[in-house]
Amino acid sequence: MEGSDACLGCVFLIIILMVSYLIISWIGVGGYLALIIILVLLLWLGGRSSSSDQKNPSKSDSHNPSNQKIHATSNASTKRMAPVSSEMRALDGLKDDLDPENLEKYEDALKKITGYLKDSSDPWVRARAAYYLGETGDAATIYSLLKALSDPDEGVRKSARSALKKIKIAQRDLKENYETLICWRDFFKPKKIHTPEGHFVVCRVCGHSKFLEKGIKEVIGIVGDNKYPYRQEDRLFISMWDEESKRARNADIDVLWVTDSGDIDYGWALNAVYQRLKNDVTRAKPLSEIPVIIKGTPRITREEIEILQNFGEIRNEV
Repeated sequence: MEGSDACLGCVFLIIILMVSYLIISWIGVGGYLALIIILVLLLWLGGRSSSSDQKNPSKSDSHNPSNQKIHATSNASTKRMAPVSSEMRALDGLKDDLDPENLEKYEDALKKITGYLKDSSDPWVRARAAYYLGETGDAATIYSLLKALSDPDEGVRKSARSALKKIKIAQRDLKENYETLICWRDFFKPKKIHTPEGHFVVCRVCGHSKFLEKGIKEVIGIVGDNKYPYRQEDRLFISMWDEESKRARNADIDVLWVTDSGDIDYGWALNAVYQRLKNDVTRAKPLSEIPVIIKGTPRITREEIEILQNFGEIRNEV
């Protein structure tokens, strides 16, 4: 093994001597010495540069685009990590109340979240509030989100823009079925509101889109039987009079039924319903276009018939 290494060393030395002889023959002894000096200087400068880079890695990174990208990504991730403040925790605690099945909690939570979007001094809280409003898909939040598009914080503006897109997606089905929509909370038909972001469909009274139900072709208001509301295919039946509280309901009805009931004062009930409907100046369909159907044999007097004559055609059905 040692003999082999010695042979290789001899061969290498012979090659060096031959190359040196050829160079000296070509450029002379002086040129050869100058070439040796230049090579030594280059090797020394190269070693010094490598040593400097090892001592200052941050300087070396500044010339490395991939390192810059890693640092930028790390900084961006740190920047987008929202601090958990007491205000943020209170806001997060409201998300479980955004259940439309519980109307009272839903209304309260929506109002408080909108307040955080409008009044919080923390941009993280405002951005989170905009996100929650978008998750509801409720067009009742449109004006608050539109205002947030001018928020001084970029993160809040992006969150508001994303929330508006979600609400627009939820609106597609409502717009396609506009003629058969009814608000199952208040029993009113929808209206269109126009904004710089386009038009949105909401209940004409409560202003929400969350409670709009499609597929209702006829709304029947009933005075007499209190077993309503309920839906039967494309018809919705609702009670217009609550005998216990002595209160009339306002609703967008297409037909008025008067049904048998042994414990109702028809004079009081029919007059109250008529006055309630008459005083709704926003009603699209006038009362004279709402027909009355007397179902069965309810005990109504001539004076009560005169009240019903303020509506449309009256007919009897057994």
